[in-house]
Amino acid sequence: MGRHRPKEPSLTKLQLMLAFSLVSTAPWTTLWSAPQLPTIIVDPSASILRKGTQHLEQAIYVSNSSLSVIEVAETLDTLMPVITVLASFITTPLQRDSVNLRRAAEVTLETSRQSHVDLDDLVSHEEDLAYRGHRPVAASAYWSLLFLDFFEHILEGVIKKSSITLDPSPNKEKEANAAIRQAGRDAYDKTYAHHHNRVVRAIARKVFDFLPPREVFYRALGDAGADRHRWGKHLRRDFESFLKASRPFVKRMRGHFAEAPAPTF
Repeated sequence: MGRHRPKEPSLTKLQLMLAFSLVSTAPWTTLWSAPQLPTIIVDPSASILRKGTQHLEQAIYVSNSSLSVIEVAETLDTLMPVITVLASFITTPLQRDSVNLRRAAEVTLETSRQSHVDLDDLVSHEEDLAYRGHRPVAASAYWSLLFLDFFEHILEGVIKKSSITLDPSPNKEKEANAAIRQAGRDAYDKTYAHHHNRVVRAIARKVFDFLPPREVFYRALGDAGADRHRWGKHLRRDFESFLKASRPFVKRMRGHFAEAPAPTF
C-alpha cells in the first residue's frame, strides 16, 4: 500500500481558519457590532483605478500636511470590489473602518463650517465628537493605510512582471497567476504580517495560493481589465496613474503615525 498523501486544505477552510485566528487573537473592542455596511456594486463599464486615483488626488489637495477623511473613505469604498477578490477576509473590517471614518467626518461637518475634514484635526478632537464608532478614528485610519499600502505593493509587483502578468496570451496564464500570487504574498509580508501572530501569518500566506485567475482580478478593476487586448496598454496605464497618486498619499498618511505606536485597535 502506498502512503496516504494528506489533502491540501480548501480555500473555504483556510478562510475560516484565518477568520477564527483573527477573531481569537483580537481584543474584545474589535468584536463590537458593526454599523450597517454599504452594498458592494461592481460597474464593469467604469474603472475602479481611475476613480480611486481621483479620490487619492483630492485627499491630499485639501491640506499641506494631512488628508481629507471623507476622500479616504471614498477610496476604500471605490476599491471594495477588488478588495473582495484579493483578500475577502479583510472586506468586512475595511467596510467598518470606511463607515467609521465617514460618519465621524459627517458629524464634524454638521457641527462646523468646514468644507472638508482633516485627518489630523479629526483625530485630535475625536473626544469632543458626539459620535463613537466601533473603534477610534485613528485605528480605522491606520488599518485603511495598511490596506492601501498593501494594494500599492501588489500593483507594483504586477507592473514589475508586466511582460508576464499583462501579456494577454493564454500561454502565459499559469506563469502570470503565479506572479500575481507572489506579489500578494510579498505585499502581505511588507504590511500586515508584523501585526499578526505566527499562526495567522502562515494561514494568510497560504490563502494567496488560492487567489483567482488574473482575469477575475482584472475584471474587478473595470473596463480596461475586462478586455484582454487592453491589458498591456490601457490597464497598465491605469496601474501607473493609480500608483502615481497612491505613493504621495500613503507617504503622507504614514507620516501621521510616525511619532507614536500604531493605534491598531
